[in-house]
Amino acid sequence: MNRRIRRIVGDGLLVVLSILGVFASFLVLGEDFRIVRVVSDSMAPSIHRGDALVFTSQPARSIETGEILLLPLVDGSGASYVHRVVEKKVLNDSSVEVVTKGDANSSADNWRIKITSAEVPVYVATVPTRHLPLFSSGKWGGVALFITLLLLCLSLIWPSARARKREISDSFD
Repeated sequence: MNRRIRRIVGDGLLVVLSILGVFASFLVLGEDFRIVRVVSDSMAPSIHRGDALVFTSQPARSIETGEILLLPLVDGSGASYVHRVVEKKVLNDSSVEVVTKGDANSSADNWRIKITSAEVPVYVATVPTRHLPLFSSGKWGGVALFITLLLLCLSLIWPSARARKREISDSFD
């Protein structure tokens, strides 16, 4: 009986720690985070199509060469792209101009992006979600990720909990 209680308590602690870990991740990222799903292989092999990328805002002036940014396309369509900074220049008007390049591309992008906003989304983590088709981008993507992780944790614990329940009920018969 003592061993069963320890297993139940251990599984309960695992669930609680998993939930706290997910919440701690969101607290570390703060309110200002964004999740974006990758739609091309231009950043392969480090980032793949279907991965979810987590971005947090950082002052534009503190951007470093080598960082991965989420930037608007130059065509004015409102769409965004994710590439690595290969060149940075602070302009006289305090704005920042960058040249970017996809890791899989042979040359840098043929445009310069002038960042006039005070902050810019900078890549902090990859969540390999290529095989999670229901996962979405944006703030709701974070909620979907949390629910997915919670369900994953429960799916790992549920079969052993049911087996233990059967074990306990069989011992009383």
